[in-house]
Amino acid sequence: MQEEWNKKGQFSDFTAETLLHWISQIPQNKPPDRPWVIAGAMPTMATLRSTLLVPSNLGKRTPKFAVTNHPHYENVVIRWRTELVYSIFSRKPPEAVWRIYRDILKADFVVIEREGCLSSGALPGCSMAEIWDRLDPSLSHIQGNLCALAFSKDSFPLSISSYFAPVFVSADQTLVVWRILPG
Repeated sequence: MQEEWNKKGQFSDFTAETLLHWISQIPQNKPPDRPWVIAGAMPTMATLRSTLLVPSNLGKRTPKFAVTNHPHYENVVIRWRTELVYSIFSRKPPEAVWRIYRDILKADFVVIEREGCLSSGALPGCSMAEIWDRLDPSLSHIQGNLCALAFSKDSFPLSISSYFAPVFVSADQTLVVWRILPG
């Protein structure tokens, strides 16, 4: 144990650092009394929540950012909201996912991670799309999922450009942020 404690060094996650830098450069939301709301996988929300100024650590000041699903607290509502956030991995139609983000979660941005979306190393039956197939069996016949379009080599599809707009892609192309358009 002492050997592990004696190890010195610095952890670096360039992709997360560039995401944090990009998010911190977003100007204050208009109206200024409403924070930008960011959705994404729990580990990413934990990073954002612990790094950015969000509601609970500001006192009475209006925060610049909020996250859709609190990564350090769990209850039935948070689990439900997290399931809604993860609908980006499902085979739901783009408009249905957009309505979830816009109308229910009130999100402005969604952070999409390649690994969670494409699940390249997942065991059979364990990818996010396959888990959603169990939750939404009526959609399991549909090819692909919405988040895969974030990592496609093709240009951004016109069919979803009225719902989402890509606003950030990490240098290693493992993280993409889409703006949820107001409609």
